[in-house]
Amino acid sequence: MTRLVLVRHGETEWNRLGRYQGQSDIALNARGLAQAENLGKRLASEKIDAVYCSDLRRAKQTIRPLILGNKNKVTYSKELRELNFGDFEGKYFEEIKDSYIPLAQSWRDGNLEVTAPGGETLAQLGQRITRFADQISEKHSNETVLVVAHGGPLQMMICYLIDIDIQYWWRFHLDTASLSVVDVRHEWNVLSLMNGTAHLRDCK
Repeated sequence: MTRLVLVRHGETEWNRLGRYQGQSDIALNARGLAQAENLGKRLASEKIDAVYCSDLRRAKQTIRPLILGNKNKVTYSKELRELNFGDFEGKYFEEIKDSYIPLAQSWRDGNLEVTAPGGETLAQLGQRITRFADQISEKHSNETVLVVAHGGPLQMMICYLIDIDIQYWWRFHLDTASLSVVDVRHEWNVLSLMNGTAHLRDCK
């Protein structure tokens, strides 16, 4: 059995303010750094065989406390980046709602080919995330793999791994610095933990 330990990055100021981040390279805020420290403590006793991380700064900062006591080399991957929101990045919902609401409805209707202006389609995100999931499942058979990434890619990866069509990615929610676990088995995959946040209770 391969165990995938999936971590969403900690909070950034753009998360707090409700600004769209996408692939903009935003740092963690003070709360996000505290969340990362708590994640490190939560996972300190776990035997991790391999570590993969988005190459964006907020993910790198989240993973740092997790690997201080772990000798595994971190593989940073562009495939784990958040969906590219194009012209929407950095904007507040109120600024783009006239354009975003029809886009979100198209996503909910199952259209994976629509995109924000200058951005990436959900189909493109799905291609890189499913490819990544297949590669690490094959490469790390019977190992525990830590993956630190972003909400959209992780939600889509969970859908794919438990045989839910990726068009339903938006029906999942992952909090910042949350922990999810998928056990990849020969017969079927099992979502053993979803959006675990008990380790964040003292992060105000």
